[in-house]
Amino acid sequence: MYIESNAPIITLTKGDTIRTPIFINKGTKLKPLRYRLQEDDYLYFGIFEPNKHFENSIVRKKYDMNSPVNEYGDVIIELDPKDTEFLRRGTYYYCVKLRQFDDEGVEYVTTVIPPTLFYIV
Repeated sequence: MYIESNAPIITLTKGDTIRTPIFINKGTKLKPLRYRLQEDDYLYFGIFEPNKHFENSIVRKKYDMNSPVNEYGDVIIELDPKDTEFLRRGTYYYCVKLRQFDDEGVEYVTTVIPPTLFYIV
């Protein structure tokens, strides 16, 4: 699977709501092909502090094939006020990972969006 992200830097006012779709490209850069989550897939979104790892995210979200999607079938990442209202203003990072299983049932994880700047103002 080919995955490329042009994910933007996110600047969010502390305690605001954000909803944004995540496009997963399983095609190529020249011939994009949208990937929709399958039955055992999970999409993970995390916000973490600088010099920390995704596994230490202070905000964690988990999505599956039953999660809200846009008209194209892209999962919508949702942050509600409670997710950021008690975080300090400043610099964070966010990352999105996709967990899947191959035909033999072997689990593998792909980074859909690598660590990208996330500012809380």
